[in-house]
Amino acid sequence: MSVYVLTSTTQRIRMTLGAAGTGVKAVANWADNTATTFTPGNTWSSSNGTTAVEIVPAPAASTQRVVRSIMIYNGNGANAVVTVEAFDGTNQFTMYSSTLGPG
Repeated sequence: MSVYVLTSTTQRIRMTLGAAGTGVKAVANWADNTATTFTPGNTWSSSNGTTAVEIVPAPAASTQRVVRSIMIYNGNGANAVVTVEAFDGTNQFTMYSSTLGPG
């Protein structure tokens, strides 16, 4: 994944699975940039089946959230179809979709 920048309070990055199941984990590393500060942070997320789960939440107002990396691990005993998407509150754009094997 290349660097991605969230620039509004409605933009976020989400993960969904192609079928019901749990055990897929994601860690996102990002940094918030304002006119006066640069603050690193991260988000740890777990899948919730076919329901979208935020893996990078939207930034605060007047803040740019610079996404540096997203790591996804399939801790299930079976393959999992994982889709990562950018979402602006209305529209979604698939950034990545793949079948991840166990482990």
